[in-house]
Parts: sequence; structure tokens; C-alpha cells
Amino acid sequence: MGNAAAFFMRNNYIRRGQVNQEHFDLLEYPFLTMTKFPPRFIIQIGGSISARSVKLLERILNVDEPESRDIWWSEIRMEIRSHARSLNCNAVLGYTELTTICDDVCVLSACGTAAVIDFNSSAGDEDNFSSVQLIHKNVERDKQEDLRGEAIAKEISDGLPFLEYELHRLLVNKLKIKGMNAIFSLKIRITVGEKLLVGVATGTAVYLSCLPTPDLPVLVTGKDSDGKVVADLQEMLSQTVKKNKEIYQIKSDNQAQSTLSDEDSDTEQTPLDISCGNKDCCILEMDDPEDAEVLRLLIQEKIPDGIHVVSTESVPGLEDLEIVKNLQMFTQIYRAKLLPPYDLQKHFVRLLQSIYFKLRRMVPCALCDLQFRIDIPEPDEIQLCVIGMALGLGRKTQIVKSKIVPPKPDEDLIFKLEDCQNQETIQAPISKSNQSSQKYRSNRSPSKYRPQSVKQRHVPGIERHGVDITPLSYVPGGNIEQYLGNINFFFIRETTSIREEGGLSGFIHSFVTEVLAIVRSHATALGGNALVAFFMTECVLNHNLHKNQGQCLINVGGDVVAVAYFKDEA
Repeated sequence: MGNAAAFFMRNNYIRRGQVNQEHFDLLEYPFLTMTKFPPRFIIQIGGSISARSVKLLERILNVDEPESRDIWWSEIRMEIRSHARSLNCNAVLGYTELTTICDDVCVLSACGTAAVIDFNSSAGDEDNFSSVQLIHKNVERDKQEDLRGEAIAKEISDGLPFLEYELHRLLVNKLKIKGMNAIFSLKIRITVGEKLLVGVATGTAVYLSCLPTPDLPVLVTGKDSDGKVVADLQEMLSQTVKKNKEIYQIKSDNQAQSTLSDEDSDTEQTPLDISCGNKDCCILEMDDPEDAEVLRLLIQEKIPDGIHVVSTESVPGLEDLEIVKNLQMFTQIYRAKLLPPYDLQKHFVRLLQSIYFKLRRMVPCALCDLQFRIDIPEPDEIQLCVIGMALGLGRKTQIVKSKIVPPKPDEDLIFKLEDCQNQETIQAPISKSNQSSQKYRSNRSPSKYRPQSVKQRHVPGIERHGVDITPLSYVPGGNIEQYLGNINFFFIRETTSIREEGGLSGFIHSFVTEVLAIVRSHATALGGNALVAFFMTECVLNHNLHKNQGQCLINVGGDVVAVAYFKDEA
């Protein structure tokens, strides 16, 4: 429910005056699971923090008693709190907890963003970000198959720091080559299998004008490397970075700093105790001139024109276009054999290319809030699951729109939230403060270089039918009027005729379709016309093709809401 609550808070349904800053600072765990906040609520960002712990389930004497698990999570939360305080931050935003289990080993993970918040702050903020690009990296490490119990737990615990370090190194390298200097909506997921320990990191690369421009990466090789080959690769690297800066229209530090006023520079800020190392250059290590990792960083998969892919709920820096309507929520489940040498990158590329192909007729569109889940159901199999929302992009308008209020459901089933006067009209004319900020902001929209050949634009829908299901915390073209409740379902389906149902793909496709239909029916029964913050946390698929059998378990849920849509008065 965190995303839906964030929407209500952002639109002043939950007013900041109801929360006392002093009381919040006294909380044992000052964690907020929300990802959207009112303007001027966040003063400073400290950085991404995380904590992980490896536990043995066999040491729990009574599985029905939660005391042991509560102690485990308390340790994790205390470590997260310690990390935030070491950065001189008073809150953790976007806090999440995840677990992965293999045999008797359980890996507990928690992460969030350390920040300085103030419920009564009046400091100004501006949108100073440029074009964006989805980035994702994965790292896999082998495990010893003959280890069990405490021995395998120790091996996983010893390997986790190196796995996270490798993920961080790959993310920073890819960020530098893209010419960006920040990552938004970073998600890191650790999966434990019988043979492998896999880590996947996904985020949205962003260029912030208030941060320094990243330096050109430098290749470092051994003494036996061919100097000419290394020089050619360095030149190719320089040209790639230069091309990316031209694509995303990234300015230099001098140009970015010219937009800052002296008055803003004199503003006192809360000091952050962040230990920064040497940032003179970014080094890409090469064991040999044909290092596959460097070449993979240089040769990136091409995203089709007119499609913007991000892991955030909206597209940062999108200026000449705007999100106008929901198009399609998509769920893709991909399963394949995984044999050494392990190369997960090609499976992610194949999965994304399949999504691009299926959504090719919806351009221009934005694929937002991409959520990846990786499982290793068998020692030689990998299962990838991605959920996202395709949103239609249209030209920005400044016309006033009136609301289409849906029929009121039974009053016994709901509670009415107080009306927000700010939502009576949307897409109002740009305010003076925004006009002043537009003077020094360049048009750095991602659409500047892509949809030149795409002439069609989406327009807001006039009529709405059925129930919209979205993983986002909002519905484009509408206003959330009432919250009707949270739903959380576990579905199990078995079959003894998997070949007759179209194989494994047909079986899982029909099952997911039925699950979404049941979810829509429950949302309608509660009087809602939309389901926001949709999630699918579990998708366990077992099959035996020789016996023509298959079983699948899916966990889905979200927040049922009543949405009032808008139409043009003209």
C-alpha cells in the first residue's frame, strides 16, 4: 500500500501538519516505505543504503513462533538505521525488505535511501534533470554443490560483499559511459540457487545539472597487452561517451553552473558526513585487450524509436511530451536453460526485445516502473519475470479539464477522503516559478532524438470501461477519489494436460489471464474502477513434461481505488 499512500500524501490527503517533526525523530526506526513525497519535503539525499544477513532456518526451534524471525529483522533494521545516522540523515525513504530462500538458507535483505527530511521546510527545489536511460546489470557466482547447512551459509555470507561490490562497479562503469551522474529507483535483488548466487541491479540513469559531469573512463591493462589494441578501444570508448552526450544533450560543468545563482549558493545546508574517495577518473580494468565486459559496455542494445524505458513511475526530464493515458500493463515470464559459461545479460536482452516487439504499435509510449524478478527453480534453469506499465505519450496541453465522476458505490463499503481543492483542475497554466526555471533549462527531452519519424500522438481517452490495473501509484488522466481497500491473493493451479493447453507457455498465459480477471472482479465488487500499486511477489512454476503435469503458484495484490477521470471542456 506504500505507493497508494504516497499518492494521497503527495496530493495533501495526508497533511504534513498532522505529523510532528520532533515525534518523527524519536521513532525507533524512522523508515518510510513511500516513494512519492510533497514538494520541499526532502532537504538532502545521503545515498542508497542496504543491509543483508544470511540465516539458517534449521536453527529455528519452533517454526510457528515468530520470535526468531523478529529478532533477525530487528538486527537488519538496526543496521539500516546505523547506516543512515552515519550519513547524518534522519530518515530512510523507499524502505523495502526482501527474502530469498534455498534449502535451509535464508538471505534477508533491506534497502532504502538515506535522506534529511523536514515536515516544516520551505526550501525551494527545481527540476534539474535531463534525459534518462534504463540500466541493469547482473553478476553471478558459482557455489560449491556439496556444501550443506552452516558451511553453505558461510560461503554465501562471505561471497555477498564481493557480489555487491561487483554490481556497484558495473553500475558505475555503465553510468559513466552513458554520460550520466545519478541513478534513480535503484533496485538490487539477490537470488540463491543450488549452484549459483545471482545479483541483479536495475535503475534509471539520470543526468543532474547540479552534480559534476562524470569524467571520461580510462582503460587500465597489464604490461603484456597490445598497445595499439588498447588505444583503439580507448578511442572507441571516447567516441561512445561523446555520442551518448550528444544524444542526451548533456552540457558541460561550466554551462550547468552558469544557471545557478549566487543567492542559491549561499544557502546553508545540513552537512552530510559522506566519505568521498578520489573521483578524478573512472577506471575500467581489462585483463586482456578482448575483455568481454568492456566490449559489452561499449556495444549497447538499441531501444526502438518512440519508446522510453525507465524504472521510475514517470519519465524524468520529459518536457515536450507528457503521459496522457494508460495503454497496457504487461507481465512477461521467461524461462530458459542456463549452462556455463553463464551469461544472464543475453536473457535480459531477449526478454526486453520481446516486450518492445509486442508493444511496437503503441509508440510513442513510456515503459515505466519496470520490476524484474529472477528465480533459479532448477540447477540448470533460470526464470525471469518482468512487470511494467506502458503509458501513452501526447503533446502537452494547458486546457482546463472537468472531472467525469464515476457512480458512487455503496456508502457502507467505503470511507470518503477529504476533497483536495488542488485536484479540481489539472494541467493548469505554468506558474511563474516554473516559467522562471524554464529560462535556463534546455529542452533535454528523451523524445528529442527518437520519435522524429513517429508522427502520431496519444490523446486522453474520453470513456473508460472496466478496471484499470497498474503497478503505479496514480492513473494518468484521472484523480483518485476514494480508497476502498487492499487485496492480496494466492492462487494455485494444477493441470494434468499441459500439452493440450499449449505447453508450458499456454498454461502460464491462461493462468495469469484468469488471475487478472479475478482481481478485476474483486475490485469491481468493492466499488472500484482501478487497482493501483499492483504487485506479483511470487510466481512458482513446476512442471513435468514427461507426465504431462504442471503446477503454478502466484501471489498478487494491490490497492482498490475509485478514480474520477477528466475530459476536455472544449
